Amino acid sequence: KRYVYGLHGYYFFNHLRYAQAAAYSFSKIQKRSAGSIIAGVHASHQNIDMNFYKLNDFLQQNLPEGQLEFRFRYNDFSALFGYGYNWVFHRNWLYNVTFTSGVGYRHILPNSIDEEKNMMAFNYRLKMAFVLNRGNFFYGAHFMSDGRWYHSPQCFFFNTAHNLNFTAGFRF
Repeated sequence: KRYVYGLHGYYFFNHLRYAQAAAYSFSKIQKRSAGSIIAGVHASHQNIDMNFYKLNDFLQQNLPEGQLEFRFRYNDFSALFGYGYNWVFHRNWLYNVTFTSGVGYRHILPNSIDEEKNMMAFNYRLKMAFVLNRGNFFYGAHFMSDGRWYHSPQCFFFNTAHNLNFTAGFRF
């Protein structure tokens, strides 16, 4: 089970030429290629339960200390830094790639693999989009990967979520 919620806030240093909204919310149309350095903040809550009871006996024997259940519950607060680029490779076509990485503070909650304590938080977010604009119609394909690295004396855990979306719509 994985239950996650969070909030990201960004500032685009080249916001006069670079419009991330052209790639992800379709509220703008980017006509020339441009990029921007990005800075921001991130806060999230992670609640992840993994249980390996259904694995066969051979695989269960290879788990650390025979532990069949892992719980990760924590809050992350990070500063984000990265870069986004909109490439207009043909009239009405846009390709975007945006990468941000974050470093910050992680608070481990009770009932987790590591009892309540504080540690460093490391995470990343990668987004890519292809967009076609035809008059007021738009079509898009979006990929997003969101990952977090959890490292403690108890365990090493890298948690990622990947999304692929296809969108078509009309601007009024």
